[in-house]
Amino acid sequence: MAISFSRPDPSSPTAVAGATFPSARRGFDQNEVRDFLRMVSAELSRLQERVVFLERELANAQHGAPVAPLELDEDAVAAMLGEETLRIVQTAREAAAKIKTRADETASRLIREATDEAARIREDAELEGARRRQDASSDAESEILMAKQQGRDMVNEARAYRERVLADVAKRRELAREQLEDLMHSRDRLIQAFERARLATDDVLRDLDEASDETNEFVNLANTTGPVPIIVQADDLPAAEAVTTIAPLPYDQDDDPVVDVPVVNTVVDHPEPIDVDGVDVVAVETSTLVITTDEVVDPAMTTLEITTVDAVPVVDAPVADEATPSTSNVVPLFARSDQRTMSVADMVDDDIDDDIDDESDPPMEDPIVVPSSVSSRPKPAPVDDIFAKLRRAGADTVAAKEVARAKSADESTPSGRPGAPVKPIEAPVVESVVESVVETDVEPDVDTEPVATVFQTRDEALAPIISTMSRKAKRVLADEQNLVLDTLRGKTPVKTLDAIVGPKSDHAARYTAALEATVKSAAMVGARSLSDASEKELAKDIAKQMAAVNEQIVSSIVAPLRERLSRSISQAAGDNNELASLVRLVYREWKNQHIDTHVDDIARASHGRGALSALDPGAKVCWKVDPNGPACADAEDNSLAGAVKAGDAFPTGHTHAPAHSGCRCALVPHQN
Repeated sequence: MAISFSRPDPSSPTAVAGATFPSARRGFDQNEVRDFLRMVSAELSRLQERVVFLERELANAQHGAPVAPLELDEDAVAAMLGEETLRIVQTAREAAAKIKTRADETASRLIREATDEAARIREDAELEGARRRQDASSDAESEILMAKQQGRDMVNEARAYRERVLADVAKRRELAREQLEDLMHSRDRLIQAFERARLATDDVLRDLDEASDETNEFVNLANTTGPVPIIVQADDLPAAEAVTTIAPLPYDQDDDPVVDVPVVNTVVDHPEPIDVDGVDVVAVETSTLVITTDEVVDPAMTTLEITTVDAVPVVDAPVADEATPSTSNVVPLFARSDQRTMSVADMVDDDIDDDIDDESDPPMEDPIVVPSSVSSRPKPAPVDDIFAKLRRAGADTVAAKEVARAKSADESTPSGRPGAPVKPIEAPVVESVVESVVETDVEPDVDTEPVATVFQTRDEALAPIISTMSRKAKRVLADEQNLVLDTLRGKTPVKTLDAIVGPKSDHAARYTAALEATVKSAAMVGARSLSDASEKELAKDIAKQMAAVNEQIVSSIVAPLRERLSRSISQAAGDNNELASLVRLVYREWKNQHIDTHVDDIARASHGRGALSALDPGAKVCWKVDPNGPACADAEDNSLAGAVKAGDAFPTGHTHAPAHSGCRCALVPHQN
């Protein structure tokens, strides 16, 4: 059967894959399919035979002996190609030799020229590179020298500024030291002046007590001319010049009845000590003592009035003319027997002296002036000292004494004229004269000695321990500062805290070891305050509390100090000189400002833990607040809780006192 051209190529795989067959009624035509398959089979058979043949030829070629190439000489070439061909070949060979020779010469010349040019370019490049390197080195050296010079200038300028600052600081420190020394000397002088004033006041009191038994006629000094009239005895009326030019009215001593005039003592009580260094000269108020009597006067009829007047600007007292004495019913307050002047500042100093000495003076008896027949008497005290004494009297004291005097006067016979009516005495009116007065109740003197409180006993027992603890802590700080400064003198920059003070455990061990003995002593004092056990048993109980005290030492001293030193290291940024200055400031600040406060807290905490360790299990204790300590809401809550078993928590969660830094509370046994 003939193959039609429309059938695919049986040797092509693509044609075989894309071959199509005409469809018959029942499918593909079987004859067509069979013919195509036979064609494919024949083609595949042929290809297989071809492959087998080629493989055999390849194997023969690989395993066969190699064929030597033919050597062609002129005779062989002539025999093979002929003479003409030989001549052409020879000519070609000669031309090729010439071309080769010329090519070699040209190549040699080009190579030589290229080598020379490369050498010249290399030499020029080396010269240019050397010149540029030299220029760069010169520029770099000049820049380095300039930078070094600028650095030296900056360092010298910084050193000069540092020297100026240090000199200024030293100068200011010297000035401050001189001022402090002047203030201390002034304070000593003021204390001496206060002591002299106190002694003078005691002399005045003795003079007034001695003069209270004398019989003298008294002059009624009305407030007419002088700034501060005062009652003095007629016989000792000093010669003084009247303050005003108005002539005084004639005075007849015979018509003046003898009256019993109490001396008013004004006591100015200060709740707190007066800061003498901070006292400024201020305008003061003075008291005017006026005694008003009727025609018929009796000691019980005397009405005592005390008023206040504002002091005018400082006016020197007039100097009395000794040649022309005059008897005036006005005695200037500031005119002493030596005719010296007194300013408002002196009055303020006298007031301060009196106020400070009031706390240490013994209770004064009420000096009373009564008439007597004794003609000889000691010389009275100066008028201004008496007035200073008058300012020390208080309203309550005067009123109480006047009431007692009125009762005694009712029972006795009046010393005035016969038949004189008796009037009830009026309570004197006393107003504030120098400054605001804090009124306090005057308790009667008790012969029994005061009982020391728990806090006073604790403070007295801890005082030497705190002093020793403070010295030891400051010694550790000083030694540690020297070690740190020795480390900073090296050339290696310090950038870590452990490099100067060591790890935190070693750092804390130095302080706990230095304070261990004093901490145990404070704890032993606290334990003995609540227990009578032997010292060995108490020491065993105290040893259990040492870990907590050591933790407080670390948290209150070591941790803040390390934090402060870490900030200094960060601020110095590797500069050991700057870090040394900062370290000096840190340790100076701690030794002068912080360590004493922390030592007080550690000592009181040790005392409190020692007291807690000495308590028997189940013992009832109370939280007691120190009245002289700082106000604390937690302490008030704990004190209101009443009795609590030892070891149990109080309302604030604390099991022992003190509760926090600065707390001065204590645990006391509950009294049934």
